[in-house]
Parts: sequence; structure tokens; C-alpha cells
Amino acid sequence: MKKILFSAAVLACGMLALPHSASACASCFGAASGPQIQGMNMAIMSMLVIVGLVLSAVGTFFLMLRKRLKILNDHSLSQSYLTENGDIHGVIE
Repeated sequence: MKKILFSAAVLACGMLALPHSASACASCFGAASGPQIQGMNMAIMSMLVIVGLVLSAVGTFFLMLRKRLKILNDHSLSQSYLTENGDIHGVIE
């Protein structure tokens, strides 16, 4: 525990002795353009593209399931019939 407190104290003293290394980045100072801001914008756009691709893949999967269910229902209804009791009889392939 003493080592951790000593390390924290040394780190705090080092940060106070070298304030220029703890200064904010260009975006925190309000720079409108710069390599850091362009990199941040590209990172945000790439993450949005990845999220969009995953969501469209999930949506496509559910549309495919809906299409297959419709085909199965159309096929099974054409080869089945209802009895007087309401039971479904027929061949489902």
C-alpha cells in the first residue's frame, strides 16, 4: 500500500513539474482543423459504417426468414386440408 501511495505521489509531482506534457489536445483548445480532428472524424465515420453494415445484415437475415416462411406456408396450404374438427392434415415437405 505504501508503494502505491509513493508511486502516486511521484507521478503527481512529475505532472506538476512538467505542465506542458499535460496540456490539452488541439480539439480541446477549439481548433477547427488539424490531423487529430480529421483522424477523429474518420474514426467516427468508420464506426458508423460498421454499425450500418451489421444492422443491414441483421435486417437482411430476417427478411430472408420471412420469405422462406411465406414459401413454406404457401406450399403447405396447397397440399393440406382441414377436417371437421379443425385439424390440419396433409403432406408438408
